[in-house]
Amino acid sequence: MKTGHTCKSYSRLHPFWQRGKIEAGRETQQRFNGPDRRDNGRNIALAKNKFRRRPAIERLLDRISPEPNSGCWLWLGSLTKYGYGILWNDDQQNRHAHRISYELHKGPIPEDYQVDHLCRVRCCVNPQHLEAVTQQENLKRGRDAGFGSLVATAARATQQKARTHCKHGHEYTEENTRLYRGKRRCQECHRIDCVNSYHRLKPKTPPAPEGKRAA
Repeated sequence: MKTGHTCKSYSRLHPFWQRGKIEAGRETQQRFNGPDRRDNGRNIALAKNKFRRRPAIERLLDRISPEPNSGCWLWLGSLTKYGYGILWNDDQQNRHAHRISYELHKGPIPEDYQVDHLCRVRCCVNPQHLEAVTQQENLKRGRDAGFGSLVATAARATQQKARTHCKHGHEYTEENTRLYRGKRRCQECHRIDCVNSYHRLKPKTPPAPEGKRAA
């Protein structure tokens, strides 16, 4: 009497859509471990080299569409919610495509500097349309170009970063500060809120009957 099932009989116990997965995996295993593959290690190495990530400059140039009228290099890859391109650079980091283009064509970006689009097109990665400027100059140019809401948002972020105390007067020290969803959070205010929530949501004990009350 058989105590188990062979691979063929085991696949018959599964539904039709699962049976195809099992047979496809069996074919892949036979293809890599079969007797007809004499140099299996070399073929696996070639397969890994096939999917090796190319340099950032090559992937950058493959995902642009030159615009003949304005000269912009329109980015065809992924975009952020603000319209800036995203590219995985050689340092295994996901960064803005226009900053990578500036560094590849013009050199490193100075510290605390931002890359401004002279053409005012956010998805443009043409290095001739990019310039490294300070944050104040970048905000001024955006205000002059009519991006009032974005400038106001950046100004509020700068104002919040310059604060040293929370709205209740607690200082933003290293022990009293926590990053929560990209924003600073006062630990003392959080502790007070937790205590108030505990006393507010704590179930109240009903009063004891008259006969069972302690004398």
